[in-house]
Amino acid sequence: MNVQETEQVYRKEISPSSLLTVKVFANTEHSMLDVQAADSPLRALFISLFAPRQITVDGYMEEIEQFLKKLP
Repeated sequence: MNVQETEQVYRKEISPSSLLTVKVFANTEHSMLDVQAADSPLRALFISLFAPRQITVDGYMEEIEQFLKKLP
């Protein structure tokens, strides 16, 4: 399933719709790792061991934080 198809399913299934925020990150896999890390298990392992706060693409954790702050 591609990004657009996934978004359509989420928009249809998530209720209330205010719980849904969609943001597409460039050069990112579904796991929110950048493409280079996702394509290299060894690279992903080293990042997770030595720089765990860098394992996800820039901006992803900030988006999660903003989403959580909006919850009642």
